[in-house]
Amino acid sequence: MAKSRTLQQFSDDLSKEGAGGLEQRLRRLMQALKTDVESQAKQAYITSGLRKRTGALFGSISGGVLAEAEGIGLFVKAGGLDRHGQPIRYARLQEEGGTVTAKRGRYLAIPLSPAKTPAGVARYDSPRVLGDQLFFHMKGGKAYLINKSTVKAWYRLKESVTIKARPYLRPGLKEVSQRMPDDLRRIVKLSIVGM
Repeated sequence: MAKSRTLQQFSDDLSKEGAGGLEQRLRRLMQALKTDVESQAKQAYITSGLRKRTGALFGSISGGVLAEAEGIGLFVKAGGLDRHGQPIRYARLQEEGGTVTAKRGRYLAIPLSPAKTPAGVARYDSPRVLGDQLFFHMKGGKAYLINKSTVKAWYRLKESVTIKARPYLRPGLKEVSQRMPDDLRRIVKLSIVGM
């Protein structure tokens, strides 16, 4: 615990720190915490069960520091555009979970093994690019697109799919935010109290 300080001692400590000294220390701390929150989020991504197939979502995880008149803060985000300029639309869905529903009168085409690469990524943007190589088939009340030449199911057709939440941003932010008060107290002691 810090010992009591007189107003003069406190004023002397602030003078020693110089103009902007405390602010510089806080900014350095926040930059270090920003790096830590990014690392924590990426580690949580790996342990959440999300697969790193194309690397687009994993690569989009980033943190930052906001300095405004009200104060200074951290943020972590994912999504935006991938390296090809395509939107990463599923970032929030993976974090929070939810249901994806096909447009009325249509289906979602879920690629099965023959329509995926060895890394588990869909070979084609859409089954439509295969044209008449596929045909529609119902089996046991389930809809499929079957490849004409191999007679194997390439896509499972569904009206909706529910994705369970697999948080990867919140755990890292929570862990870092729980440590932040102690770190800030340490900086304040060094900067103001002189401990």
